[in-house]
Amino acid sequence: MWLQKKIWVAALLVLILIVIGIQHWPPSVLVILAGPTGGYFEKTALLLKKELKEKYNIDVLIKQREDTLNIIKDVNDPRSGVSVGFVAQDIKANAYPNVTSLGSIVMQPLFIFARADSNIGSLSELRGKRIALSPPNSGTRVIAEDVLNAYGINSLNSTFLPLNLVGSYDALVKNEADIGFFLLAAKTPLVSRMADNPDLRLLGLADAQAVAARLGYPSALTLNRGMLGLYPATPPEPIGAVGLPVTIVANKSINSAHAVAIATVLKESFHDSDLVTPRGIFPSLSILGHLPANRFAADIYQREMGYVPFLYQHLPFRIAGLIEQTLALLGLTLTVFFIYNYSGLPKPYELWQRARARRYLEQFERLQQKATFEQLSEKDYKKIAKLVQELETSIMFSGVAFNRFQKLKDAFDSLLHKGR
Repeated sequence: MWLQKKIWVAALLVLILIVIGIQHWPPSVLVILAGPTGGYFEKTALLLKKELKEKYNIDVLIKQREDTLNIIKDVNDPRSGVSVGFVAQDIKANAYPNVTSLGSIVMQPLFIFARADSNIGSLSELRGKRIALSPPNSGTRVIAEDVLNAYGINSLNSTFLPLNLVGSYDALVKNEADIGFFLLAAKTPLVSRMADNPDLRLLGLADAQAVAARLGYPSALTLNRGMLGLYPATPPEPIGAVGLPVTIVANKSINSAHAVAIATVLKESFHDSDLVTPRGIFPSLSILGHLPANRFAADIYQREMGYVPFLYQHLPFRIAGLIEQTLALLGLTLTVFFIYNYSGLPKPYELWQRARARRYLEQFERLQQKATFEQLSEKDYKKIAKLVQELETSIMFSGVAFNRFQKLKDAFDSLLHKGR
């Protein structure tokens, strides 16, 4: 009997480990949701795809959304299939309970490029102008509209052109727009193309500090002389701007192997200066502090360059991730067990035994009631003998249950002597 129980317990443990392995084995493809073609989100997603495949054999599928404000909604939705996405907007964390931060990686200035022949010197001069500022529900559109509204410019007194980033650039070059707004990292190729185009001029935001304070969510920035080009210097003198950090976000259910791999790539790729912020600022989990930090990313960013968690140094990432999450689950289980064990509450095995005793006693009582109306069969007597044996040898009784058993057993002992 004891050997049989040990076999059942071992089989149960093996089954539990198999279930854990199935649930926590990394999916074959990691889905990353990026923004429009030519944007920084797409550029970063392509970098992640390349690095994750080459270094960790992780396949990445990139999907795109023009309405970048809604990327975080898909990351938050476990039914979307999206594991990772991008945020460059003002957010409220309580609206996205399933989202965790893998870190901010760069500060994106809101670049404002005007046609050189437009003679635009300030945003206050944009009434009646053609303004390219991305489609609705995009990060560029929201911050651009907020900045324009601070200067009294809106769609009622100006022409808003809902073009994507590449379309906005084309409209400026073709003289179909007078000015365009681009929320992009300084090293984005599209920014370089605009900075090198003699027909376009980078416009500064003289009131950057006041605008940032008024809006409440962007950062005030200084774009230094020559930041985008040294000859000729672009800009020719330091100018003001506002900007937002780009943050990589993930669904909280992201596999630990994927989180470790992504954080490692981000630290290697974004530790240097980004032309706007000094070396070592990014990746950061504190710049956008509205979202809870992924614990694996936090561990990697706090350590020295090149640090990789112990298991991932010596095992394939998928195996290490499985062991990591299995150990975490077992640790939680043991914690709950010890707290429960030392709290004085009945142990689960005791509760099961008592429930089993009550079930057997109920069967016993039904047979007793049957004996008052009819002769018991040989099968009934064998059932009685089995119940008595189980109750006497392996069942845990409370005082009341034990008294019930003794009365039933005495009654059946008397019945056995009379009837068989």
